[in-house]
Amino acid sequence: MIKSTASSILSRSLPNGDGLNLGDLDDVGVELLEDEASLDYLCNLSPHGYEALYAKVLPESMLGETFLKQYADRHDPVTVTDPKRTYGVRAPAKHPVYENFRVNAFKALLTSATSDENLRLLVSYCIWTSGEYGNKHIPA
Repeated sequence: MIKSTASSILSRSLPNGDGLNLGDLDDVGVELLEDEASLDYLCNLSPHGYEALYAKVLPESMLGETFLKQYADRHDPVTVTDPKRTYGVRAPAKHPVYENFRVNAFKALLTSATSDENLRLLVSYCIWTSGEYGNKHIPA
């Protein structure tokens, strides 16, 4: 869906008519869309890119039949889409984007110079990440 949306924006024909115009993008924006149109993995999309364009246009959920009509060529030999089932879209798309960002940020904090501030950031980060996963029983 991300690849399709990026391709649609690039071709100036976004199906939902949300007002995005290729002429409004600078060279960097066009280059980012070109990269996103060829993404193999959602985790390679930045949180900023996801929020700026895709979070607004991805549906919360979608009927399998609708998905198959719009995105017939999935290149996925492992799973089967049930036309009668409703699938979540936005939350499952958001997860790999933010998880990759969290892992890379955590790695950067772990490998940076040790300081009280970095340790405080690591603890805060762990608490924030746990809350993002729905864990509401976090010790203070």
